Amino acid sequence: VLNKEVRDMCIFSAHSVIRDPPFSRMDLVSCRNLLIYFNTELQDNVLPVFHYALKSDGYLFLGPAESVSRHSDLFSAVDKKHGVYQRRSVMNTNVRIPSWFAKNSGHAQEAATEINMRRDQRLWRQIEARVMESFAPAHIVVGTEGDIVYYSSRTGKYLEPQMGSPSRQLLAMVRKGLRLDLRAALREAAETQKVIVRDRIDVELDDRVQQIRLTVQPMIEPDQEPLYLVVFADLGPPIGHEEATLHRPPGAPGDVSSLEEELKETRDRLQSTIEEYETALEELKSGNEELVSVNEELQSTNEELETSKEELQSVNEELNTVNQELASKVDELHQSNADLRNLFDSTQIATVFLDRFMVIRSYTPAVRSIFNLISGDRGRPITDIAHQLEDVDLRGDVQKVLDERKPLERSVRSGDGATYYLMRILPYRTVDDAIDGVLITFVNVSEVIAAEEQQRMLVAELNHRVRNMLQVVIGLANQTLHRSANLAEFDKAFMGRMQALARA
Repeated sequence: VLNKEVRDMCIFSAHSVIRDPPFSRMDLVSCRNLLIYFNTELQDNVLPVFHYALKSDGYLFLGPAESVSRHSDLFSAVDKKHGVYQRRSVMNTNVRIPSWFAKNSGHAQEAATEINMRRDQRLWRQIEARVMESFAPAHIVVGTEGDIVYYSSRTGKYLEPQMGSPSRQLLAMVRKGLRLDLRAALREAAETQKVIVRDRIDVELDDRVQQIRLTVQPMIEPDQEPLYLVVFADLGPPIGHEEATLHRPPGAPGDVSSLEEELKETRDRLQSTIEEYETALEELKSGNEELVSVNEELQSTNEELETSKEELQSVNEELNTVNQELASKVDELHQSNADLRNLFDSTQIATVFLDRFMVIRSYTPAVRSIFNLISGDRGRPITDIAHQLEDVDLRGDVQKVLDERKPLERSVRSGDGATYYLMRILPYRTVDDAIDGVLITFVNVSEVIAAEEQQRMLVAELNHRVRNMLQVVIGLANQTLHRSANLAEFDKAFMGRMQALARA
């Protein structure tokens, strides 16, 4: 999140890189994923405009699929992977600044003045180009690495592109006889930062020889990449090989001093070649060591990958085994769930499972005859559900069981008094023998209560009849006793009456 001061420094506006004039002296131009939609012609117009808009050390930020390969003379790569390029301090003659005119703005005079200035500038450029083309010697501007950043006209006499991929390296394009002198002059100019001149250098042009003066002049500016101006000045017209050998002027190659000078230059070239060879050899050795180190790292990485592959295979086998065991467990779990569901559906005992907060976890269908439950009531407290029981304190009974950790059993009755239940509340124990709720069952004991009531009535009736029979026996005994004279007569008469009563 940016604060207000930073936001006030940001200006957002619509700008066309094709039609609108460019900005100038910018530190950074970010143009990501735009050039991929332009054709080659538009890209060749836009990239020089970016070069014009940036400072001497400015940066260009492109997308991952974009590059400046066609304009490597204008930008140097800082990070090709992330599309970061830096402006080269070279003369950009291909920039085409878009022209625009004031429309309905009241600045017609300024627009006309600007048009006239541009016309004059074009005229000056045409005059300079004509003079350079007609009278100036052929010249080339190269960078520190020998990359050509500018050509003049009539350089084909001194350049001969080699077979293979196109290259912008000057040393790879110069003709035979000029390469060693040019390499030595460039190296000396880079070391001394002075103008280096080489006279009477023979350049072979098919069947003729052209003697030239080679000049290398450093172009150093503060905070800019060094450039070098290479000038090829002809010394007379081309001549044949024999004429170049036979008609050398005094002091030309052929006398002792010239030969000594040529031998010295040859030794210098040889020394330069040896130094370059040694440098290249050291670089090759260093590169070889790096390649060996990389090869060892790759071998180590390969061994680690092989080990990781074996470990992954082992882990894969273990995972397959665990997967099979899990599949077996899942099948068993499905079978157990099916058995439990069938048990719930078939049992006539009303059962409900509650957690410690009296929230319904599950129940059997028989509970619906006591509580008004639906399938969506799972997860709701049972105290929120209406029931048909009379004088029942479920909250208190459940809390008592949770506190005492002992089962509770008592009889309850429905509100209409027609149905009796035996309510049992048991602690719900987990696998770790921890109390995690309660289990409540309701067993319908209405028939048992009715049978007990009938049994009590039968017992009462039997007691009543036994008492009546005993009263009859007592009455018969008293009556017989009064009418009998002795005990034998009483026994005979009483037993006869008792037998007669039994027969009745």
